[in-house]
Amino acid sequence: YGDMKRLPMTRMGVAQVLWETFRKAKQYLEDKESGKNPAYDADMEGIIPALKGEIPCKIHCTQYDMLTAIEVATAFGVHAWGATDYLDEIVESGCDVCYGPIATYRCPGERRKIDVEAVKLLDDRGVNVAIITDSPILSEESLYHHIGEAVREGLSQKRAMRMVTINPARIIGAEERIGSLE
Repeated sequence: YGDMKRLPMTRMGVAQVLWETFRKAKQYLEDKESGKNPAYDADMEGIIPALKGEIPCKIHCTQYDMLTAIEVATAFGVHAWGATDYLDEIVESGCDVCYGPIATYRCPGERRKIDVEAVKLLDDRGVNVAIITDSPILSEESLYHHIGEAVREGLSQKRAMRMVTINPARIIGAEERIGSLE
């Protein structure tokens, strides 16, 4: 958006958009529930299920924006790379974590810190972690490599398999239907 000279041009702009959007959706919901009958807003209607806890809210971020994502999720009651910088904050937030892609190359900037060990560290501390590919960035088949990287970092094979089966099912609230063999 920087080249287009419109919000959000910076990381602070992205944070502002998150805060303002959730604040607006919360006000919209409060107005609806109090009988004020605000004008129908499809965007706000789409956020209401996350505010009510009916669907999970996913905020895609890297290490530089993780605290902002946690603060927004916590403030509105909705419940990556660089996670080792914020282990305590992630654990305290109670948020689930979709981590990945793991099998990617390191480069300057946001991709300089692909801390695969965070998957095990978060799992050890009771965080529900799912390993993701960011498809279509990396194909779903790359999950095999992602699991292997997590195991190489000390995660048990059983725990790694849970991160691509039952853990993501729990994140989306579908664990009664998918994610395990009964």
